[in-house]
Amino acid sequence: MQDVLLFMTEASVKRFVKTICSFVPISSEIKDSFNVINTFFTEEQIKEMGAPKEVIPLFHIDLMLGEDGRPKYSTSGYEAVQTIIGIFESGISSLHEIN
Repeated sequence: MQDVLLFMTEASVKRFVKTICSFVPISSEIKDSFNVINTFFTEEQIKEMGAPKEVIPLFHIDLMLGEDGRPKYSTSGYEAVQTIIGIFESGISSLHEIN
């Protein structure tokens, strides 16, 4: 039973890493603060990798004006990154507990 749980958890962590990596663009070209061009794999390349799907953002952060009239983000980039890292670390901890 312990081996089955280990393999399932390992597979889950690998899927999580693959999913996160699928949202990383191949390249980004920043023209100005309003024009950022992210280049992702083509549909043909995605099909070759065995995961045909539409590329959608992993998360969405809006740029808005704060009460003081200064620009701010709707969610801190730090919080978004910490959430992703927390999920990954939970998976790794689960693997460690099984062994």
